[in-house]
Amino acid sequence: MEADFENQPAYRFRSRYESGHPQKGYQRTWELFDGDVMTPSARCELVGDAALKPQDIVVGSQGWRLEPNRKLMPNRWTLRDPQGEARCEFSQNVLGKVLNPVHKAVMSIDTGDPAGPLHLIDQKAATLPAILGLDWGDYAIVRNDDVLAAVAVLPRQTEPKRNRIGKFIGRFIKPTDLALVSLSGRHLVPPAVALATWLLHRSLTDTSAA
Repeated sequence: MEADFENQPAYRFRSRYESGHPQKGYQRTWELFDGDVMTPSARCELVGDAALKPQDIVVGSQGWRLEPNRKLMPNRWTLRDPQGEARCEFSQNVLGKVLNPVHKAVMSIDTGDPAGPLHLIDQKAATLPAILGLDWGDYAIVRNDDVLAAVAVLPRQTEPKRNRIGKFIGRFIKPTDLALVSLSGRHLVPPAVALATWLLHRSLTDTSAA
């Protein structure tokens, strides 16, 4: 999978914990990197669960906000730009999940594109490991029947190790990134939407411990 995706446009997601962070409920800081650029394009200091609590996403010096539609069992989230305008609506078909545990759609992503909304799906939802909760599945973003982007693991570009110990460890431990890879030759959504998608994806698919 890595070889197929390495040369495609990709948003890479990395997290770190900031010791002594003053925000109550702070979990960790998530950053989005555009390809191999070393400076993050967007970041979020995650507070609580992304699906349950409003989250602030910073792009450059501009603040965006991801808001659930209600405190208890939300099923819709709005991403607002620095002017407070709604730029993307995320929604989840909770009833579909209850009636069909192997329902492939995780959530829809509506950016207002005339082509219609996008859908984050679990391509392996119908397999036995997924039914038993033992597998995250291969996640992709589709529109109609077209796969436009995929969640993948990509090797991370790192500085060459200068000391012997670093070189020895580097032979066996290869750092990687989880990434949203576009398959159309350009990014599918802007950084704020991509990071919001990632945060909700982790929450709704129960990968928050990763």
